[in-house]
Amino acid sequence: MDAKGSAIQSRIEEIPVFPQASEMGVGTFMPLRDANRRVAKVRASIVKSSFVKATIPNIKATDTSITQRQDSGTTVKGVAASPFSKDLTDIRVFAVIFDRSGRVKGGGSSTLDSIPANGQTPFEVDVLASIPSAKSAKVYFSVEDLSLILPAEAGLPSP
Repeated sequence: MDAKGSAIQSRIEEIPVFPQASEMGVGTFMPLRDANRRVAKVRASIVKSSFVKATIPNIKATDTSITQRQDSGTTVKGVAASPFSKDLTDIRVFAVIFDRSGRVKGGGSSTLDSIPANGQTPFEVDVLASIPSAKSAKVYFSVEDLSLILPAEAGLPSP
């Protein structure tokens, strides 16, 4: 939305699995068609289409660190730990960087080729901007084929 509250652009995307009472990073790229308009607010809505109660494990980020690169960028590094009993492939990694006051200062994403079953894989997310005020980062993971392995992991019927 612009400063007047008019919609600049909208997009509808489907999230196949969204665990109840959990946090999930959701991101998309929406280029502005009109270079003279500025984004003042972003509004996101999640509409429930169906609900099945289940305990769903999450990929966790451990040993997370933030470094300032010599090329004026920022890097978030860590280890992705998978609780799943099957290998995962094509994992998107999203990092959101916060300053000391908890304000979002930037972020970025990258892709991991795979994480072995019940294993760990190092990850790295490069952010083009230098963020010297970076104090912490929150890391989220998204797996394209998660809906294919979740039934077995969460005790649900197969799709």
